[in-house]
Amino acid sequence: MRIAIFTETFPPMVDGVVTRLLGTIEELVSSGNEVLVVAPFRSEPSYHGVPVVRLPGLPFALYPEKTVCGPSLELKRRLTLFRPEVIHAVNPIDIGAIGVATAKMQGIPLVCSYHARLPEYTEYYHIGFLKPAAWTALRLLHNRAQVNLATSQAMVQELRDHGIQRVRLWERGIDANRFGPQHYSTQMRERLLGGRDPQTPVLLYVGRLGWEKGLDQLRPLLTSRPDIQLAFVGEGPARLHLQKAFKGTSTVFTGKLEGEALAKAYASADALLFPSTTETLGLVVFEAMASGLPVIAARNGPLLETIRPYENGLLFTPGEVEDMVNQIDWLVGHEQQRQEMGHHAYRFAQSLGWRMPTQQLLDDYQRAIRRYHRQNKVRRPAASPARERI
Repeated sequence: MRIAIFTETFPPMVDGVVTRLLGTIEELVSSGNEVLVVAPFRSEPSYHGVPVVRLPGLPFALYPEKTVCGPSLELKRRLTLFRPEVIHAVNPIDIGAIGVATAKMQGIPLVCSYHARLPEYTEYYHIGFLKPAAWTALRLLHNRAQVNLATSQAMVQELRDHGIQRVRLWERGIDANRFGPQHYSTQMRERLLGGRDPQTPVLLYVGRLGWEKGLDQLRPLLTSRPDIQLAFVGEGPARLHLQKAFKGTSTVFTGKLEGEALAKAYASADALLFPSTTETLGLVVFEAMASGLPVIAARNGPLLETIRPYENGLLFTPGEVEDMVNQIDWLVGHEQQRQEMGHHAYRFAQSLGWRMPTQQLLDDYQRAIRRYHRQNKVRRPAASPARERI
């Protein structure tokens, strides 16, 4: 199958959407499919042998890591040569919206997937008055698709509640082989500890340092439990604010970590602390579990589908610091149970992989193609002959 993926985020940017895309692309290519990626101009020119069409654009004022892009003649030329059988628009807002428009104009079946709760983000960036408009835009874009995908049952229901149609679950996945307790590193633990005693419990946050992640609420934790070491792994627009907020504590900011360094960071900590309530899935939770870490997370829909309290993690009421501290007190005070929870988390993560979710995605691509051709009463195109290099 020939698949054109339009995405707002791609390497060198690192986030859960990118991680999922890269694992999916690897599986798509290994199973004999052809893929073309359309991404922002800052993106790498290729990945895993897959070419990337990089669209010109400008940084988004509220979130400089993101780029506002527009269509180009080069995109039109590359798509003409590639002749996609299906377009997959990932988070259709900017580049994803270009994918939606392209599918409409060129008569190509469309799949959209929902990975970021952008309407919720408006509250954190002081533009909450735009929240209804954001849902209206998402509804208009997603409802052009023959299939819409969400990464948790909670998000499937959220989309349906907001009038988005033809929504299906895209199952979770992870490359568990990239993470594991075997990546423990004394040097990395020393880095996370910031010079403190090696026996100090290390709580790790991994992810974007954005306002929507609820990271400010972690500051009072260090007043209640100064014996806890907190380490932030990641970059984002709230980093300078957080560094000021945590000034005077031993909190470590490692910046962005990838590959072996990220695996070492997970394996060298004692637990993942995840206060965000704006996740559609929370992929870092699965990476932490694959590393043998229990997870302490804010109670919200997607994570309720993953975390089993006192089995592979703990949940606290969002925004209630006392409840969060109580959960951390319990975890730190019960070493044997903490290790058992880490083992349960590890075994759970080992059952996940990219192959099954990607096969499901291929089935949904075929479903979109069939639905499109039924709606438009056209025959499916025959396989194309060899094409010139795109």
